[in-house]
Amino acid sequence: MKNFKIKLFTVLLQKENPKLLISNISLPSIEQNLLFFKNIKNNFKVKTILIGPIAKLFKKEILKEGYVDYIIINKEELMT
Repeated sequence: MKNFKIKLFTVLLQKENPKLLISNISLPSIEQNLLFFKNIKNNFKVKTILIGPIAKLFKKEILKEGYVDYIIINKEELMT
């Protein structure tokens, strides 16, 4: 997340007011990614969904801590 502009993304979220946010997380930055999603979940009325192998691997812990609303564990490439 070194090059990710959190403030810019926050402004975009406020402007667009999405109902759903879908993303992937990675192992090297998992703590930063999850704190980012927890912040989004706590400050915006948007449902959050994680996809990908790391989300699947740690699904119980991620959901228990309330970082996101849902984790897609199969066939996420078919989501439209």
